[in-house]
Amino acid sequence: MDTVELGILGIVILDSTNATIHSNMKKNSGNASTDVFNAAAGGLEQLILAHYCGGIDVTLPIYIEGIETAYSNLGNTL
Repeated sequence: MDTVELGILGIVILDSTNATIHSNMKKNSGNASTDVFNAAAGGLEQLILAHYCGGIDVTLPIYIEGIETAYSNLGNTL
């Protein structure tokens, strides 16, 4: 099993038969706005995983910068 650590937001991709992603992007649930934020963060996780599975090098600095920008915008928007 391969492990890919992106070095930001605790993002780790475990690549086995079915690749999975884990991160520290989601906040502790407790209210509706947090739940909406967590749903959006979950969507971002799944997009990163889909890119990885599709063969995109998600460890490139330019890709990492895009993740940081997208995550920051979640906080600013939601």
